[in-house]
Amino acid sequence: MSASVTKPLDETLVAASLDTHQANILGLSTKKPLRSLPVLFRGICQSVSADSKLVVKFLDAPSSAYSHNPSANVSSLSIGAGKDISLVTAMQARNNARVTVVGSLDLFSNALFKVGNMYDGDIPNANKEFAVALAEWTLHERGVIKLESLKHCLAGSTDSAAQPTSYRIEDELEVTARIVVYVKGQWEGYKADDVQIEFTMLNPYVRQTMQHDGKGNFKATFKVPDVFGVYKIVFKYDRPGLSRLEHEQEIPVRPFKHDEHERFIVAAYPYHTSALSMMVGFFVFSVLFLYHKD
Repeated sequence: MSASVTKPLDETLVAASLDTHQANILGLSTKKPLRSLPVLFRGICQSVSADSKLVVKFLDAPSSAYSHNPSANVSSLSIGAGKDISLVTAMQARNNARVTVVGSLDLFSNALFKVGNMYDGDIPNANKEFAVALAEWTLHERGVIKLESLKHCLAGSTDSAAQPTSYRIEDELEVTARIVVYVKGQWEGYKADDVQIEFTMLNPYVRQTMQHDGKGNFKATFKVPDVFGVYKIVFKYDRPGLSRLEHEQEIPVRPFKHDEHERFIVAAYPYHTSALSMMVGFFVFSVLFLYHKD
């Protein structure tokens, strides 16, 4: 049996595929043909710690790939192989500064933009689209969100712009937020079902998922705990590939004033009954002691 080879196999050229998570981060998830095309890579890889929360792997190596000097014999794999190594790695600091590490200049070259698949010259690759998306993400042209406003007021208040300086225990509190995302040079409303708000005093007393209208406006309504003190509304949103959002507001919570309690509290009826029975018993004892004759 014989087979004709029309193109020599380049063992230093790796065809890697984007998974769904990586495509979503780079905004390529809606372009289904690109997700099925390989990204051609020739260069060195990186070893990424699994415990790092600031690092995002944008392109994983295939399971059959490994890193080694091609001109030397392979005796051991010092870095790793397969899914343990990363071809394109990015880091977003806590201040949202971004750095991308790519160990291949060929990935951005016109030669690989135009060349076909390494095994079949008739199949195109996704290098150009991947390189453009990667550059836009690194330069804050993609994956950028911001919190425009975070307001709070009593639930049902007609004037949501006037934020109270304090609240009373068991009040109904309404928190609204406005989140926008940068898309093609303009800000649009952000859509997500996993945005949460916390009401904390040392520990979270309330953690609730915010509802949204699909236009970037989020809202959550909850009852203030029956423990008074200085609370904080804590807003944190940290997702891979997106800008990190953090915001806090301190809100004092006071107990009921003396004239804000119910006139008769049901829970106090046993105490009222005991006091009344004591008065009646003392009156009967006084009458019997003063007027009873042996």
